[in-house]
Amino acid sequence: MGGKRAGKGKLIFLHPACILAVFLLLTGCASILDFQKRWEGRQRLKEAENLTVKGEYGKALKEYERTLEFFPDDSPGDIALFNMGLIWAHPDNPQKDYKRSAMCFQRLVHDFPGNSLTREAGIWLYAIGKLASCESRTGALEKSEEHLKKKLEESQRLIDTLKEIDIGIEEKKREDLPLQ
Repeated sequence: MGGKRAGKGKLIFLHPACILAVFLLLTGCASILDFQKRWEGRQRLKEAENLTVKGEYGKALKEYERTLEFFPDDSPGDIALFNMGLIWAHPDNPQKDYKRSAMCFQRLVHDFPGNSLTREAGIWLYAIGKLASCESRTGALEKSEEHLKKKLEESQRLIDTLKEIDIGIEEKKREDLPLQ
């Protein structure tokens, strides 16, 4: 009656416990790796922001591009794209390029549709479009101004030539008049 058990019941929970332990270990490592990757991405963003503040726009763009390579469709890739758009449109950036800026914002709107930065990117797209339009009109007006200046100079030369001809004609008339 009170004899020893055979020991078969002791191992019944060992296999599921081992499987559960392995599962928890693997998911824990994956989340730790994901956390580390995101932390490195945030560090890259901070470094790029520091470079932007210093006015080193080329280096900042490279940092943002590296961040975007690691997070092409997840945060902090969205922040990197947004900041790249801002740098390309920055008035102090000697390499400013409104087309590249608009491409960054368009990509953000397309690739991150539910993101909080999408609305701001849309506003920036509108503003950049208006700015580019104004700049193209300004360029056209400057060309028109140059053309009008040339025409004015030509007209002035023609007026001077006509004055000389008129003076010559008047002198001829005076010469041909009989002396009284």
